[in-house]
Amino acid sequence: MAIRHRFSASAGRQRRDRGVAAFGPAPDGGGVTDPIFAEDFRAEPWWWHAAPRPEETPAPLPAETDVAIVGSGYTGLSCALTLARGGRDVAVLEAAVPGFGASSRNAGFVGKVCKHGLGELVDTLGESKAVAVYRELGAAWDYVAELVEHEQIACHFTRCGRFVATATAKQYESLARDLELKERLLGEPFEMVPRAEQRREIGSERFRGGAIMPSLGSIHPGLYHLGLLERARNAGAAVLGSTPVTGIRRDRGRFEVRTGRGTVRAREVVVATNGYTGRATPWHYRRVVPFRGFMIATEPLSAERIERALPSHRTYHDYVNNIRLSPARAGRAPDPVRRPHRNHDRRSSADGQTVARPTGRDLPRVRRRAPEPGVERVLRGDVRSVAAHRR
Repeated sequence: MAIRHRFSASAGRQRRDRGVAAFGPAPDGGGVTDPIFAEDFRAEPWWWHAAPRPEETPAPLPAETDVAIVGSGYTGLSCALTLARGGRDVAVLEAAVPGFGASSRNAGFVGKVCKHGLGELVDTLGESKAVAVYRELGAAWDYVAELVEHEQIACHFTRCGRFVATATAKQYESLARDLELKERLLGEPFEMVPRAEQRREIGSERFRGGAIMPSLGSIHPGLYHLGLLERARNAGAAVLGSTPVTGIRRDRGRFEVRTGRGTVRAREVVVATNGYTGRATPWHYRRVVPFRGFMIATEPLSAERIERALPSHRTYHDYVNNIRLSPARAGRAPDPVRRPHRNHDRRSSADGQTVARPTGRDLPRVRRRAPEPGVERVLRGDVRSVAAHRR
């Protein structure tokens, strides 16, 4: 299965890239009419097949708690798990069902990279601070790996490496310089792949070479989230869905957290809303820039097509798109197109489908030699980035 994903930063682009609405069912409700869609097409994240969102009636809202956490994604649940095991009374307040947002909608790339290259940060912040930023990214990656291992979360976590494809010779040279700097200052390994050799990584001639970053990985984001949710609740944290936070204010040494279901008083509040940050937390709302992402998942691909398109079975990125093989579906019988990720844990396997971020371009361009695969899933989600110019 392949997923392609487009990000749109402006409202105008969001209107133009209407996402699921542009590909949706017929007006009479008679199903999808565009032949691009597979027979079992659904407008929801493919990850929800193995990790459906919990359907539950929220528990009663507590009157007081030690810590109120706004948002039930990875950040909110990891925080809740740590605090609950440390003896704190914790309430996680989620506007929708737990994990409805980016935590169950992302491409499942596990990286330690920043939107700004290390060289760029060295130029703007100085070497010491730039290295500190990237070491934080490395620490976050290590934390995820250790958490999955320690908690035994079955989420197909694997160190598959990433191939970054470049569009021009200038981009190739810039990437090489930045990775050389990362190797020197951070000890991060890499391998440059010239254009003449890139077919061992990706079945396309459109790129001008690229780089292998072997220490990066992938994960099933939906299963990872459900694993965190189960462990946070088992530790004693209350995770309350359908509880949108509408405002937070200080009141006599505590916080008054107003929700659509009532008010909770808390000693401390953690805001963990990322792409779904709203006006209830205006300080955060003013300091982030929203990006709307669209993702598709293809129907299963043949082993021959996979080997031709993505022979190294890594995650792939070309500065616009992300693409990857999907992990095996839970409960699905093994089939002849399933292959393990090369050189890594053979329990983490691909089932002949790919997951990627789409634009109108093919990554890789294989349609000339084979019929276009049908689209099995389409989804939309929100991501945010810090607006560095704001104070």
